[in-house]
Amino acid sequence: MDNLLGRLHKWAHRQDENFITEAFANLLNHLLRHDRNTASRLLGWLTDNKLGDLADSVEGVVLKTQLRVKDSQPDIRILDARLRLVAVIEIKSSQGVTRNQLRKYREELQRDGIGPRVLSVVTLHPIESDLGDAGPDVHRRWYEVAGELRRLGHTDAVSDFLVGQFLGFLVEREMAMEHIGSELKPGVKAAWNLFALIRTVLEGIEARPISFNGGTKAVGYYFKDKLGWVGIRWSEPTKLLVQRGPAPNWVDIRVLDLETEGFLALGQEEQYRFMERFLAEVLQEVVRAA
Repeated sequence: MDNLLGRLHKWAHRQDENFITEAFANLLNHLLRHDRNTASRLLGWLTDNKLGDLADSVEGVVLKTQLRVKDSQPDIRILDARLRLVAVIEIKSSQGVTRNQLRKYREELQRDGIGPRVLSVVTLHPIESDLGDAGPDVHRRWYEVAGELRRLGHTDAVSDFLVGQFLGFLVEREMAMEHIGSELKPGVKAAWNLFALIRTVLEGIEARPISFNGGTKAVGYYFKDKLGWVGIRWSEPTKLLVQRGPAPNWVDIRVLDLETEGFLALGQEEQYRFMERFLAEVLQEVVRAA
């Protein structure tokens, strides 16, 4: 999937949590301006509805990110219409929160807030259970955030696009997962059959396949003494990718969409002949470029 946030994150990976904070805050700010009903419900959920009327009427609500006040710099501050601090949201991508960190946020809320005040934490993993009085009022996990965004619905096309991009980014970063349904079994079996076909064809055209497992990202085969590679990225399993080497200078030379090219609709024997023609052409291209 071509995800804008995923592409931008490649240039900001050293500021991982700041990037995620700004992306999430940007989405919240858009909803506050253009989709108040969704913003109200989302902020109510993020604060466990502990802010009373604020969650029902978000007009005038202001979000501030990464602002240092004395020795406290939470990721997101939520201010009401009178610019009074009412909530702090701490964002974590993979690391946990510390007692000292949360205590500083709690002290700022008690010092500067008036009325209901909430300390929320959003993390990938569970947090320590013995944080005592420094612990957050609300703890949400990223997979829960993704689920809530999917459930809320949106009233305009721009909101729908931005939410979709953020959800895609969370899935790409493996901070949230898409639903795993009954298609798992036939899907895995189909992928196994695809790679059995590729291996058999590569052996038949004397391309000498060598298994390559790219972990959670990609899987496939090196061929012709590692001058080429053919396989799929798990994020786009119906697109067969061919690269030309040698390492480390890999170059994409073919992307075969198995669905749009009609491969998935062919019979078993036709699929074999289709793959044989395709990989034979690819082999010749790789050998010529070597």
